[in-house]
Amino acid sequence: MPTTILAINPGSTSTKIGVYEDHKELFTENIALSLEEIASFPRVMEQYQYRHDQIEAALKKRGFDMGRLSAGPRKIHSALYGQPAET
Repeated sequence: MPTTILAINPGSTSTKIGVYEDHKELFTENIALSLEEIASFPRVMEQYQYRHDQIEAALKKRGFDMGRLSAGPRKIHSALYGQPAET
């Protein structure tokens, strides 16, 4: 079974994502963020759902099933914040 990884780089004005399978890049994308939307969050941690939704939309647009990820689809939270998502 291949190892499939979603890499996430949350920046101040964009979120860069890349999907890799067995060391081969499947695709990358730079998701530009609305400065107005980002400014509406008093703290960076409060951007979670906004960024999560942007990432999910980008993956869906490309027809990528998050169930293919080796670590599981709930790892977006961990990648963004370094801690497991609450269930």
